[in-house]
Amino acid sequence: MKLLVGLRQLNAYFDNEDPRLAAAGTVAMIIVGNQPFYPLYVVAIAGNQGWFAALTWFSTPFFAAIPALCRRAGLAGRLLLIGTSIANTALAALALGTGTLVELFYLPCLALAPLLFDRRCAVIGLGACIAGIGVGFCLVHSGLGGGIANFDPGTLQALARLHALSVAGLMVVFMFLALRIRGHEKRDS
Repeated sequence: MKLLVGLRQLNAYFDNEDPRLAAAGTVAMIIVGNQPFYPLYVVAIAGNQGWFAALTWFSTPFFAAIPALCRRAGLAGRLLLIGTSIANTALAALALGTGTLVELFYLPCLALAPLLFDRRCAVIGLGACIAGIGVGFCLVHSGLGGGIANFDPGTLQALARLHALSVAGLMVVFMFLALRIRGHEKRDS
């Protein structure tokens, strides 16, 4: 019973009355729930060098703060989700290298703009995404794109599959969130 109450409280923390802010909370919850395990997946594939993926843990508190910020300042919460997602992707690319295709996570970062912002404010979200991805891309490709870790070709291929499947799964979740938002907007209009 206590577990059920705890899960309800956790869900309430990540939820929001605004469907777009609720989507931001859902994305943050998915990432917070997955981040402790991500380095373990990489270690299972790549061995000890996979522990460099633990650098992505630095972004966990920022993802965890997003729902609280969304309740106080919706725009700031949305921009924090976009910025933290882009920074997390850049950090993973710096740690693991671009050969692992971890940069595919810039696609869901870009998809956050239409998910989190309605048509009136889409330029803000899209501008933030493009600017952030541009900075992250330049940082990674400024000579640091090889990554800290050094993987053999077979490991690179396995990590590339992991990242591609993860991005595909995240994009499917985004699609369902977008459908939920659309349903709310149709009902409210």
